[in-house]
Amino acid sequence: MTPKKPLISIVTPVYNEEDGLGAYYKRVSAVIEKLSDHYDFEIVMTDNCSTDATFERLQDFAQNDPRIRVFRFSKNFGYQKSIWYGYSKTKGDAALELDVDLQDPPEMLEEMLGHWHKGHKIVYGIRKDRQEGLIITSLRKLFYRLVRGVSSYDIPNDAGDFMLIDRDIINHLTAIKLSDPYLRGTIFGFGYSKIGIEYKRDAREIGVSKFPSLRLIQLATDAIVNTSIFPLRMATLMGIFIAFGAVMLSLYFAIDRLFLGADLPRGITAILIFVLISMAINALLIGIMGEYIGKIYRQFAASDIVPIVEKEIDGV
Repeated sequence: MTPKKPLISIVTPVYNEEDGLGAYYKRVSAVIEKLSDHYDFEIVMTDNCSTDATFERLQDFAQNDPRIRVFRFSKNFGYQKSIWYGYSKTKGDAALELDVDLQDPPEMLEEMLGHWHKGHKIVYGIRKDRQEGLIITSLRKLFYRLVRGVSSYDIPNDAGDFMLIDRDIINHLTAIKLSDPYLRGTIFGFGYSKIGIEYKRDAREIGVSKFPSLRLIQLATDAIVNTSIFPLRMATLMGIFIAFGAVMLSLYFAIDRLFLGADLPRGITAILIFVLISMAINALLIGIMGEYIGKIYRQFAASDIVPIVEKEIDGV
């Protein structure tokens, strides 16, 4: 009997990408056709409620290619949750996350599969070169190193969501329902065998980025809060430092008043200092605790945990 070929899933989130879908389909089809003697493929595409003709184009692709499955959400649930839901709908033995903008080359799939067969559960891309401005590239590098430095997980530098993960990883990942997931942190946090492949990240050729600065800041915040308790520890250390300073200042005022004969307004200076210090500590701690409490609250907001699928299309 002919042995069953492994099924490989390609997960692609989309939002207002009608102009880039043709180029994406052409390149991905060429890659999987080259590998079709050894693997079967499915393409799972999650549409974040696009406002252009993206979904209509996806319908056309699915009607002509049985490997394509499309899920359209009832609203824009965000990039990370879109990837997570795509993983949850895969049937493959392994899955590759691939953005429709083709900045991450689908041609790397063959090399990734080679490492997967050697036993690595996570095969990720390392962005050694990016076609971006110096400032944004430097900020990204700083961000990756900051997250790695404060995280409880072993998150590699310059690694994004472009990675091939094993079915075991997918099962673990989809068993947890995070309202604001930071997927690469969660995946690396499982602790499975991993290997990175360096590559040059290309510039987007068609369309514009759907990640404005505010969303990048939100992603950075999610990365730190979801993978680290460092902010809480920083607040604790800062509280200790300020408390120590307040005690030393109190001793100074006491010694100055009792032994050095300083003529200070009785209690006024000390009261002002302690009030200001108390306000600073309370504001800092309330802000950080509020961030974590907000995470806990949103875990129980069912409408924000699992994206609502408005329409589903299987390849015919």
